[in-house]
Amino acid sequence: MTFKTHITSYEKVVFIILDKFCQLGNWLYLSAALGEKQLGTAQYSVLYASTDKEVKTSIGNLKALPDLSIGEILKIFRLSYSLGQKVRGIIFLRSKPLSW
Repeated sequence: MTFKTHITSYEKVVFIILDKFCQLGNWLYLSAALGEKQLGTAQYSVLYASTDKEVKTSIGNLKALPDLSIGEILKIFRLSYSLGQKVRGIIFLRSKPLSW
């Protein structure tokens, strides 16, 4: 498998999502805002990772297809670092709230 499609000149931010993730919260706005020239965040690219590359469904039935598996994140970090790029953040999304 090649990771060439994920390696760009952009700094990366990885969101980790699990099945039954919580789609509420500021992470939706953050992931949408990253990479936007008008907001001054054009230097960032967003990747989504999970335990596997199968579709994940939120508690509100929002479906997301991860770009990476957890095992691939380290490979992306190493390749990005060797190319002089940086991974700027990993954001873990809350899953299955304990109570409402």
